[in-house]
Amino acid sequence: MLLRRISQHLKEQNWFAVGIEIVIVLVGVFLGIQAANWNNEREQRQDERQILKRLSDETAVLLAAVKEEKRIFQNRTDLLTAVQPVIYSLEVARPLSDAECEAVALSHIYRLGSDELPVLNELIGTGRFDRLRSDELKQELRQYILFRDALRSSHAERTNEIYRLSNRHPDAISVTSVPRETDYAGDWTWLSGEGYRWKPSCDVQRMRSNQSFLNDFFDNSGRSGSVLMSYAEREAMLISLQEKLDALLKS
Repeated sequence: MLLRRISQHLKEQNWFAVGIEIVIVLVGVFLGIQAANWNNEREQRQDERQILKRLSDETAVLLAAVKEEKRIFQNRTDLLTAVQPVIYSLEVARPLSDAECEAVALSHIYRLGSDELPVLNELIGTGRFDRLRSDELKQELRQYILFRDALRSSHAERTNEIYRLSNRHPDAISVTSVPRETDYAGDWTWLSGEGYRWKPSCDVQRMRSNQSFLNDFFDNSGRSGSVLMSYAEREAMLISLQEKLDALLKS
């Protein structure tokens, strides 16, 4: 219809009418493009809002898991610190408690801490990371990715050579089965069977006189301290990220 009118105006050499029709066409095209842009912008902002909400939810879940893992690891590290003066002859020799002996026997275990934010991986994989308009938030997320990857690498190095003290020094730490107490809730609960549990026994005098054991225990204690520090760093980063997300969702 429009093309027919323009053709008719051209035949009649009605240039004013032709100009009017062309202006109408251009304005229509412009408004159509603007409407598409506005709709696309609205969809992107809705998507960004959903991304922020998912990031906030997943960060909260991860932060809770990290805090709980840190608490458990802090307890074990505190026990290792408490027995060091006894094992290294800085204090009068005394028997180690069950909890202390278990901590020493398990001092070679350094599990990789919880660190996944699934929506962050999704954003990178789908190329939607730049949907986030906050440069400060994107910088924090980039820093978290670098921190996470560095910890995964260090975990691989940390567990490359494990000093399992009960295997390397059976004279200092022996493992035997004992009747299981109904109220027992130690670290070796999951190893218990029907009516019995496994119990490590620590010989402090043999530990003190065995330099190889002392060296291995020092190495395990150092690795445990490093893991605890990484938990503290991860927790601080997630708290900062959560605060940033909360602020953006309220704005």
